[in-house]
Amino acid sequence: MAILKGANDFTLVIMKGTQASYPDAFHIGFMLDSEEAVMEAYGALKRGSIAVGRLPGKIRDSFGFYFHLDNIIIEVGHYVE
Repeated sequence: MAILKGANDFTLVIMKGTQASYPDAFHIGFMLDSEEAVMEAYGALKRGSIAVGRLPGKIRDSFGFYFHLDNIIIEVGHYVE
């Protein structure tokens, strides 16, 4: 289990279990304040030896990227105005 706490009383609890079944495209997203912040997150993940795949780019109405961590799809992005 991992418990992550952030600003504005944000808490994310991640647990490994055997009962959960998610749709194929299920993912969690972290929307950041700018494209620069997305690029910084991408670089930090790469430096941490996380396989993040392709460079961030346009995804529908956002700028970001997806990567897999274990069996979870994670999105990091910024909404483009």
